[in-house]
Amino acid sequence: MSPVVAVVANPKRSGGARRRLESIVALSEHLGCQVEVFQPTLSPGRRGTAAAVTDLISGRAVPEVLAWNPEPVVRGLVRLAPDIVVYQTTRSLHPAVTGAMGDTGRSKVEAPVQIVDLVDRLSISYRQRARAGTAMLNPAFRLLATVHERAELRLVASAPSGTGLPMVAAGHREAVDLGIPWIPNIPPSAAPSPPGLGPIPDDGRLGPANRHDAVFFGTLDYRPNVEALNTLHRWVAEDGGRPPSVLVAGRNPSPEVRELCRVNGWTLESDFPSVPELARRAAVAIAPLQSTSGIQNKIMEAAQAGLPQVVTSAAVAGYHPDIPLPVVDTGPGFLAELRRLVDHPAAVRTQVAAVRRHLAETISVEAVAPRWGRLLEPRPDHGALPPTRPSRA
Repeated sequence: MSPVVAVVANPKRSGGARRRLESIVALSEHLGCQVEVFQPTLSPGRRGTAAAVTDLISGRAVPEVLAWNPEPVVRGLVRLAPDIVVYQTTRSLHPAVTGAMGDTGRSKVEAPVQIVDLVDRLSISYRQRARAGTAMLNPAFRLLATVHERAELRLVASAPSGTGLPMVAAGHREAVDLGIPWIPNIPPSAAPSPPGLGPIPDDGRLGPANRHDAVFFGTLDYRPNVEALNTLHRWVAEDGGRPPSVLVAGRNPSPEVRELCRVNGWTLESDFPSVPELARRAAVAIAPLQSTSGIQNKIMEAAQAGLPQVVTSAAVAGYHPDIPLPVVDTGPGFLAELRRLVDHPAAVRTQVAAVRRHLAETISVEAVAPRWGRLLEPRPDHGALPPTRPSRA
């Protein structure tokens, strides 16, 4: 029989959470596993509440576990009897669930392997929100950041001893910092990956009159994306040269984003069908991000669509450091590289081809599945692994 992988999904049902879930499912199915997903119900349950509070106080759990009911998940897992249980983020790591999986009535060798998919460090995300939030909410965000960091570091410290659960991370930087395996998101299989280099015009011109110099896309109320657009606004204002025409695309544009687009004359599109569609309307994808955690899906999506890119170091921190993209953290340099790519089609095609090769070597299903498979192997110590340094392949 095929190994059975149960994924306790991130209770937060965001676009990024869906992409991560799709990646874990695709990797597991590539290895011949049967995958069942359990989506926590966002309503507190009686079972395990006391244990959750105890674990919260001791640093073994995070406050968000009190917001969902573990009872349906426990019943489903016990009925399924999986070989492997994957918890997506510390938000899904409920003590009632981990306890039920560790107390199955079977020998320790037969008990399921349990893995915490950290995805990204939520402590970093909460610190970012604390810097950009309101005076009323900032103390709460700082407290959440502290609590999450304590839980993350406790999990990392306990895994090698066999008293805790092994962890993986989606972002290369977090994996290196914590000394845990790197399991990145993989490109969505539905996205086109043609043998050519996408929609860059052969003559190097901008094409139709409505073609923009640059496109920035992502969820537009996500704080790092708002911060990135503010950074671009500042760089353009300080530059003094011809400002680039920019297409800003994504769902949920905040009032701040709408105002930035109005002031700069950027085109705002709050709903778009696909990234390849955006690639037909812009010459270069830009990612002037200043603070990130995990892995930025927009990098792989732009590469798949055939778009050249200009990025900051924060934008590619989740990828292998050898990624062949121009990484520029200053305004003059960033805008100069953008203009160079707009004006030089040969550089565009060279970059896109190199980035696609790199991503095939580092984050494709074929590249990542062997590492994921080693983590899924049954172990007498209940799945505890010594930390391993992230590798290219």
